[in-house]
This record gives sequence, C-alpha cells and structure tokens, in this order.
Amino acid sequence: MFKVEHSQKIPQYLIDEGENQIRDLLDSVNGVRFVMLCSSDGFELALVSKKT
Repeated sequence: MFKVEHSQKIPQYLIDEGENQIRDLLDSVNGVRFVMLCSSDGFELALVSKKT
C-alpha cells in the first residue's frame, strides 16, 4: 500500500504563545489545575499545571 508521511513541524514561537495563553487561563480560572494544548491528532504541544 501507500505510505503517507506527514510531518509538519509547528513553529516554536506558536507553541510558546500557546503555553503563555494556557498559563493565563490556568491563573484566571478557579478550580482548574491542569491545562494541555494538543495538536488535532492528539499530540501534546504545551502543558501547564498548578503545584498542589
């Protein structure tokens, strides 16, 4: 069969901005302790959690 390789690299500046955005979200919403930013295929791009 056909093998399809699809490897798109997400620019680091977008991942960094995403992490900043989810950090702001985590700081502004009570009760949220963990936020993960994922690609549409489920791979982790950024992760922020509160220390308990």
